[in-house]
Amino acid sequence: MKALPTRVGMLLLASMLSACASYKATLLPQENDTYTAISTSSNYRDALNDAVGKANDHCDSTRRKAVFLERAEVSKQDEQGDAVKVTNTVASAAVKIMTFGIVSSNFGQSDEDHKVAVRFRCE
Repeated sequence: MKALPTRVGMLLLASMLSACASYKATLLPQENDTYTAISTSSNYRDALNDAVGKANDHCDSTRRKAVFLERAEVSKQDEQGDAVKVTNTVASAAVKIMTFGIVSSNFGQSDEDHKVAVRFRCE
């Protein structure tokens, strides 16, 4: 019977550790006790959620709350030329037509298409 509480405790610890490590973002210390959390993803929403989640986890670990000071975002689509955008759109439409909409392709998309940086302080 003594093994059951130990197993439950181990499972709780493992789940807490995996929850802390679930955000794909990099934390960089800045001046004046501020930090920047940077995340990249294939879409803006996931990149923002990872950066904000990493910031909140960091402040939670010090028993304080994150106060967000600024946010910056960059999309690779913004950096692409018009010819690349048109080519990606046409290629994606062609694949959908040829496969009767069964296959959805995101030509030119990668896990680093959107980059979000949030600057914050723990208070």
